[in-house]
Amino acid sequence: MAVSSDKVPVSTRVREIAHKELERHVQDPFKIDLVKKLVQVVEDALNEDDLWIIQVVKELEKCQVLILDGLYGERTVLMRKQRERMSAQMKNHQQRVLGMKDEVELRRIRRQIKSEHEQMVDEMKEERRQFDLKLVKDMEETVKQQQETLVDNEVPGFKISMMPTDISLQKDILRFLLAIHAEFCK
Repeated sequence: MAVSSDKVPVSTRVREIAHKELERHVQDPFKIDLVKKLVQVVEDALNEDDLWIIQVVKELEKCQVLILDGLYGERTVLMRKQRERMSAQMKNHQQRVLGMKDEVELRRIRRQIKSEHEQMVDEMKEERRQFDLKLVKDMEETVKQQQETLVDNEVPGFKISMMPTDISLQKDILRFLLAIHAEFCK
């Protein structure tokens, strides 16, 4: 019989991790059979030293981290470019008002500067909104691809869905499998 790193039988340790990571689903009478099946699949995999489910999940986690890092990196670049544009605009505006003696012309220039600034702020907000929509779309596509992989690998509890309750359950299952990986795949 396989044992965990602290010499506890695998089945005991798997059930402890499942209880911790899947606790709210264990209480749900509609999901208890799914949790039992998942725990049994994981126990069998560990006892047979066939860790394909856990390895698939670990690889998907690595891919997701890379994708997220890329998307957040792109957003950081967008924000930096916007700060640079804003800074350049402010310098331009400062130069336009420097040395102005005519009070009427100065007020006109300040109104124009205010309008230009507000327009730039609105453009930047729209750029960020568009980027964030793209980010959400890309993340949804990543989730769908991960679901397809996990469904293809017959991981219990996975189906293609964007329903919040399904996503929540799937996130908990992934957290459970990653905790199993951390415990048994050192």
